[in-house]
Amino acid sequence: YYGQLGDGTNDDTTLAMVDMPGKEKVIKLLGVGPSAYSVFFVADDESVYGTGLNDYGQLGVGDEENRNVPTLVKLQDEVSVKVLVAAEDHSLALKEGGVGPMPTYAPSAAYPTFSPSVTGTSSPTELGNDFYFWGAP
Repeated sequence: YYGQLGDGTNDDTTLAMVDMPGKEKVIKLLGVGPSAYSVFFVADDESVYGTGLNDYGQLGVGDEENRNVPTLVKLQDEVSVKVLVAAEDHSLALKEGGVGPMPTYAPSAAYPTFSPSVTGTSSPTELGNDFYFWGAP
């Protein structure tokens, strides 16, 4: 539909081969959006790639054009992503060694919630020392 399979087409299929030129292999699927319109992969060298819907810059590749092949997410050098959450119009990443294990349940008075106070961006913006945000706020 939006190229989220990363196989170079916008076709729907049950099986797709993802090719990332210059990379040995995709080592894991890192994040998928709520409707699976945006998908993120980690390559064997720990670099992060996004493909699919990008109308708000939610792929973090520096523009707002949809992609049907994996495209490098423009994180800072040598940042290893621990968790990536892809929402409909933005994405949020926690880098490796970040805030540590998250509680499974926490009353809002005891633990603050995270609410980014940034404007929309098509490239990852570091928030504090642990988080990156991109897309529409």
